[in-house]
Amino acid sequence: MGKPELVEHNSVNLAVIFNHFTNRVVHNNGTCQKSKNNSIGILFQCAVRLQSNGLFNGGICMKIGYIRVSTTEQNTIRQEVLLKELGVDELFIDKASGKNTDRPELKRMLTYVRQGDTVIVESISRFARNTRDLLDLIAQLTTKQVEFISKKEAIDTTTPTGRFMLTIFGAVAELEREYILQRQNEGIAIAKEQGKYKGRKPICHPEFEKVVTIWKSGNMTAVEAMRRLNMKPSTFYRKVKESNG
Repeated sequence: MGKPELVEHNSVNLAVIFNHFTNRVVHNNGTCQKSKNNSIGILFQCAVRLQSNGLFNGGICMKIGYIRVSTTEQNTIRQEVLLKELGVDELFIDKASGKNTDRPELKRMLTYVRQGDTVIVESISRFARNTRDLLDLIAQLTTKQVEFISKKEAIDTTTPTGRFMLTIFGAVAELEREYILQRQNEGIAIAKEQGKYKGRKPICHPEFEKVVTIWKSGNMTAVEAMRRLNMKPSTFYRKVKESNG
């Protein structure tokens, strides 16, 4: 399936559509005439369609589907069928690893959605790498007043139960983070006791030795050397001292 044709769906004006269907103009031999052909019926059908799509208060509320598979060889048909059955209006498909949120179609989808839309996915694993990523992505949607539904996990932010589940996810993510920090600190403490912990390896400017050599030869001032290395005086002289042994 190709990329969806993006339309600025939030700019539709009901008054303009009403005027268009009650005063349709047809051109016949260079003259304009108001069409009498079934205008009321067309207007009614249009109104029903707009109501089903949520066109009120300035925009169409759309169901946006997001699909991801890990490789270009994997088939998206199963996810596409499911989301079509759920009535999605637009599909965004990524064929990329879920290791991070740097995915082209995900970015396009996040830009495309508008207030009142709902993003629907087959499962959380297709949308986010972990709990933290999931909460960050949903926070972006919430900022734009966009809802989120994951079919497999039955998460639906339009319902109190769905919002409660997200609260639980948030608590779990925070607990995971605390456990990671705790294990990290315990590991550092053990390494220090064993005399193995040296801290993070200091970052050295790739041009440091070259610039210092020129400075020592008298062909560059200390101020210029610090500027080139983007170092403060205290850092510069400390590293020079360390390099001298």
